[in-house]
Amino acid sequence: VFPLKGKMLNVREDKLKDISKNEEVQNLIKILGLQVNKKYENVKQLRYGSLMIMADQDQDGSHIKGLIINFIHHFWPSLIENNGFVREFVTPIIKATKGNQEKAFFTLNDFRVWSQTVDIKTWKVKYYKGLGTSSDKEGKEYFSNINRHVINFKYIDQRDDDAIDLAFNKAKADNRKEWLKTHDPENTVDHNVKNLRYQDFVNKELLQFSYYDTTRSIPSLCDGLKPGQRKILYACFKRNLKQEIKVAQLGGYTAEHAAYHHGEASLAQTIVGMAQNFVGSNNINLLMPNGQFGSRGMGGKDAASARYLHTNLSKITRFLFHENDDHLYKYLEDDGQMVEPEWYLPVIPMVLVNGAEGIGTGWSTNIPCYNPREIAKNIRAR
Repeated sequence: VFPLKGKMLNVREDKLKDISKNEEVQNLIKILGLQVNKKYENVKQLRYGSLMIMADQDQDGSHIKGLIINFIHHFWPSLIENNGFVREFVTPIIKATKGNQEKAFFTLNDFRVWSQTVDIKTWKVKYYKGLGTSSDKEGKEYFSNINRHVINFKYIDQRDDDAIDLAFNKAKADNRKEWLKTHDPENTVDHNVKNLRYQDFVNKELLQFSYYDTTRSIPSLCDGLKPGQRKILYACFKRNLKQEIKVAQLGGYTAEHAAYHHGEASLAQTIVGMAQNFVGSNNINLLMPNGQFGSRGMGGKDAASARYLHTNLSKITRFLFHENDDHLYKYLEDDGQMVEPEWYLPVIPMVLVNGAEGIGTGWSTNIPCYNPREIAKNIRAR
């Protein structure tokens, strides 16, 4: 077992000099005994007969799988054609329990479909964010029935090569825009199969990550917020946050009440960003920066630790996002829990007030900040 640290490099477009400096890539090459650009007729010359990827079962885990497949495909396409060389070990992303009954789901869509057939409130639902969520007992269960959890990647023809290239070739950003249009949340990989074609992995599993990556990286035009920011605002409104609270505490409250699955450190960073009011950050900060929230000189990176900082709703926030509108929004559901709305609708376009910046799959955005008074004046004139 070799643990990768975070996400691997997309080697397809990087220069050989940069790739050679990457520790993760070099370690994998040494461990497997690979020689760059060598064509392998079989795996006998390698130190291991196969490479099994054990990643989280969520969308980011799918991306990690894709990056490793891309790494092998770019340098050693002959090994991709050697069916069974690349494998994956899959674990449940959600488990639902009720008394002695237990149901395991390998995709969120499988869980959603099943949850519509039962009274989900009578079941205890646990989200498995990553491999570390599983207990020792569960780990032993997975490995004692290893054939249930191992899927071999399968190469058939040129379409498999084209699918991998489409997903990771930087020159094909426009093609990925068209690819994203084919997204169907119900079209997911069947984890009961023993062999998964590369084309199906890209178009059914990696596509789910890419769509999700774009939605969380690029804000909605309606409220100018990314999903993480919207969850924080929802939690503040739910708590009626007029009294200040530690940023770290607000992160925990948001994770609990808005079903945020990506770690509270990331949430704390987002809260800090929403409260910053130095020149070049927010024209209207929706949260108050009570403490050292960073400076213009360091672009806000010099903010104090979340456990030292306090925040609460700015007085103007509820005038922008009017309380009477709360009952009109379409609220989302997560694991049977009602969470934040699909989007808010402020009285002036916040996407112009505070601007937006983000890079997703195939798409990116960069909107500068505009003067709120001029925006209001233009709306009145219109």
